[in-house]
Amino acid sequence: MEDPAQKKSTFYGWFIVILLFYTLIHTAGNGFYGISVYLPRFMETLNCEAASLQLAAVVWALAFGLSSPLIGAWIQRYGARKVFVTGAMIGGLVMALMSTITQVWHLYLINVVAGVAAGATILLPAQTVITLWFDKYRGRAMALVMMGIGVGGFVVPWLITTLLLLFGRWVSGAGNAADASLLLRLFTGWGGELTPWRGALRAGAVLNYVIVVPPLLLWLRNKPSDVGQFVDGVQPAGAAGAETPLLSGVSAKRALRSSTFRLVAAVYLLQLCTMSGIQLNAQIFAEQQAAYTMDMAWRFMGYALIVTIPTRFLFGRLCDRFDPKYLMAGAGVFLLGGALTLWVGVLRLGWTGYAPILIFALLQGVGIGGNAVTLPILVGRCFGERDFGKILGFVMMGFAVGVIFGAPVMSKIFDETGSFELAFVYATVLLTVAVVLALLIRTKALQAEFSTGVEPETAAADA
Repeated sequence: MEDPAQKKSTFYGWFIVILLFYTLIHTAGNGFYGISVYLPRFMETLNCEAASLQLAAVVWALAFGLSSPLIGAWIQRYGARKVFVTGAMIGGLVMALMSTITQVWHLYLINVVAGVAAGATILLPAQTVITLWFDKYRGRAMALVMMGIGVGGFVVPWLITTLLLLFGRWVSGAGNAADASLLLRLFTGWGGELTPWRGALRAGAVLNYVIVVPPLLLWLRNKPSDVGQFVDGVQPAGAAGAETPLLSGVSAKRALRSSTFRLVAAVYLLQLCTMSGIQLNAQIFAEQQAAYTMDMAWRFMGYALIVTIPTRFLFGRLCDRFDPKYLMAGAGVFLLGGALTLWVGVLRLGWTGYAPILIFALLQGVGIGGNAVTLPILVGRCFGERDFGKILGFVMMGFAVGVIFGAPVMSKIFDETGSFELAFVYATVLLTVAVVLALLIRTKALQAEFSTGVEPETAAADA
């Protein structure tokens, strides 16, 4: 029998962690954060209002959330590697198509595909792969992978800004389309004009096929048995060889009928509603109501994203030691603190300067990072690995609902009242309910029903 310590020292799962961390820097960076850099350019070129572009974001969120169950089923049937690679290839096509838009409705149509591509390359497949590779160390592995999202939130917008400036200087130097080189016309030209943001999108599409797709094709593996290893890199006692173990858990049908699923889904929906609502309106609140300058306003969410990076690792380690329902409730408490900072601290007590920015960033960042890491671990502990991808996919349908009842509702409150105060009250109520519901989750309620199922690629047929 192979020495477990030796097997553990060369466990391929930790290389999978590095690969997924690297991948999410690009896929999540572009899918979640990169588009915001282009929005002012879209408004100028397409001559549209911000509200029109916010509707495009809602379309993206609907496609992302509502496609999650289907993506989960694809992962169960075909494996996360095929889904990841296919989604990444479509993601490059999305950027190329987006560089050609001339009407706002073009963006709506493309965002349907973009939302599905994001769903196939960010949370669900990465979380499924980690769940299949790790058990004892699942929390810390998940945390390390999810840290890639926070890094991507800084790296990708910076890269896009750099490309915009580069193409802007290139276009200015050319003077007009007739004087431009063939390469410049290929990247930035459209309809007789040279547009830097088109060049940045097309360059992003090229980079996607050069630095994202190849590593996934070469090195991503769905489960330990694909490389002759075992979960956590440790061979179970009595195991003879690296046969694929049957996955333990309940079926997706059984999970969806349980009160545990309804509680988990409700907590995620309520937390996502407030996270998205505050994130998408933080800049408007800071500039138009709290009287911060543009240079200061971005720091509310900018600093919060910095906080999410170490927070994801911390929550991952804690999930390896404590019941994840308490950590999900804890994430809600921190999010509640962030909402109260804006409502009570800024609006009621009149806090100004860096103090409310730093307090909000700490509380909101811990809440965001904690939610991202804890949710998949909570789903795995409640329902097992057997149909994990499909079950998590159904939970993540709450993403679409949360975005719809988050940012647009809070924006509407501000438009109607001229203040975000009622919006923050709304967020406070939702988060209080979410904390209570998280504490009511019975993590082990279905574990007595756990049974082994078929391999992940063929588990879809069981549902």
